[in-house]
Amino acid sequence: MKIGEIFAGTPAEKAATATIATLSNRSTLSKKSQNELSQAKQLRSGLTRRRLIASGVGGGLAVSTAALIASGALRMLNPDHETPGESTYSFYLNAYEEVVQGDEEAERMLDFFKQKRRKGYLRGDQIIADEKGEKGDFYTVIVDLNNKKAMDSMKGFAQFKQKDTPPSLMLKPARLDKKWAGVLLAHESVHVYQWLNGIEQSRPNGFLEGEVDAYDLEFRLLDKITNNKLKQVLREQATQIEKGKIRGRLSSEDMKRLSELLPPIKSPEEYSLALPALTIAFNFAVAELQYQSPIEIKKAKIDYIEGVFSGKFPIIPA
Repeated sequence: MKIGEIFAGTPAEKAATATIATLSNRSTLSKKSQNELSQAKQLRSGLTRRRLIASGVGGGLAVSTAALIASGALRMLNPDHETPGESTYSFYLNAYEEVVQGDEEAERMLDFFKQKRRKGYLRGDQIIADEKGEKGDFYTVIVDLNNKKAMDSMKGFAQFKQKDTPPSLMLKPARLDKKWAGVLLAHESVHVYQWLNGIEQSRPNGFLEGEVDAYDLEFRLLDKITNNKLKQVLREQATQIEKGKIRGRLSSEDMKRLSELLPPIKSPEEYSLALPALTIAFNFAVAELQYQSPIEIKKAKIDYIEGVFSGKFPIIPA
């Protein structure tokens, strides 16, 4: 693939985009057209994912630390945790185990996540599994501190790369509170579960639907951490958003209220994770308020996530 095609798309992906634009505007579609639309969406998902990874959205959303500090919205404390190598995985995993307690669906996701995990490492760009596993039925977790190129290429703190052979979850040491680390790994575990079970591959919008599912779990756990107060604050602010305008931002006052509910921020890394995540949570709350049926709500969330990942509108609106 040429460098310019990473964001612009290959000729086939550009054709797929045109097909989607044409067929999506039709009120009815023949079976043949439905198949063409489905295939076009699957093809374009590769372009969407490349844009996502290159821009750093997902797997630990990152925005300008200076901009976040200027907002004055969240408190920041001195860092007190930094872990190397295998202990990094243990830190994230222990954090995940703590935040899912009492959530049956999340606990099942955690069990699957642990069962299918194999140790791995990088040899150049090649992924080597240190433990045996049946092809297509496991993934590797890699924290390779000696591979500076791999670590520097990560835009966030956790990144599931499902098209690696075998699929891999890259983790980076970061000064995170265990609650933030736990919900972050819970998010990635949804991608692991859906990929290894063929769910993402079977959906026309598999990647984007998977992102919505992962964020839904992440935000449900954050709400549990705050004794169900997080969604209450988000819903109160969501009533002020105009119908169909699902790309709002939280007020400074509401950000202050949220900062008092959530763990104090310990590092610039954590700072760059919190505000984008809460902004997405807010817009999900807007979708849940403005639409009634689960299908309509999910479509609104997918459209919002696609808009953010494609760069159609910024993660933090002006």
